[in-house]
Amino acid sequence: MPALEEARPRATGFSESAIDSAIDAANGGPAKRLIDAIQNPKTPLDDRVRAISSLGWGEKADEKVVTVLTLALKDSQAKVRAAAMDSLGLIGTRAKAAIPAMIERLGDNELEKAARESNIGAGDPVTEALTRMGADAVPGLAAVFKDDKKEPLVRYAAVKTLTRIGGRAGAALPVLEAGLREKAPLLAIESAGGYARAGGDVAKALPVLRSGLKHDNAFVAWSAARAIGDLGLRAKELVPDLVPQLRHKDADVRIASSSALSKMGPPRSRR
Repeated sequence: MPALEEARPRATGFSESAIDSAIDAANGGPAKRLIDAIQNPKTPLDDRVRAISSLGWGEKADEKVVTVLTLALKDSQAKVRAAAMDSLGLIGTRAKAAIPAMIERLGDNELEKAARESNIGAGDPVTEALTRMGADAVPGLAAVFKDDKKEPLVRYAAVKTLTRIGGRAGAALPVLEAGLREKAPLLAIESAGGYARAGGDVAKALPVLRSGLKHDNAFVAWSAARAIGDLGLRAKELVPDLVPQLRHKDADVRIASSSALSKMGPPRSRR
């Protein structure tokens, strides 16, 4: 065994893989080697990140693996936190014990930045990972959104995730309906989209989306157009409000409005 460990740094290709397999077999499998690398403070950062990512792709994500990844969410290195979040998302509902710790990372801008710069996951890693948890994540997310003492960006991240969860977020309908009356337009728009997608009365959501579409702020208008598009034919009555946005000064708003209109069926059927 010591001879294998001594030879590994000099090995490449097939030889490296063969040595790793032999060491893993002697030590209790690849997960233990990866966990040791993650927990060893002397392990180089990129090696820790690779080890975390490998755990996410592993077929046997047991309680020990989930615990290690959950602890990594509190690591001082944003890149480690991003990799841990992505791996927990890949594991999915088998890692539901990590949901409270995952929710604590809502609004972690450094994590999001590290994920973008290192191409970890796709999009917003916290939203993506929590969305994969489905209904199990809904109570915690609803509690964050309902708490008006939380930072606006954290509440926005929570309601955006509820919207992504869609029909599985039915338990959050009362909170999302209350969100329709939010003064902050982005919170109201996400509430409207999430409320309708979770099974709420679409007629209650449409006035909020119509108002958002006409907002002076381009990002708010884009958000409303995107939310309308997500509802498709259920938001058909907003076609007259979408058409003028095709001439909006902001390209993103024009694109989102055009995309929304394309989901409303052929032009004749929109009348």
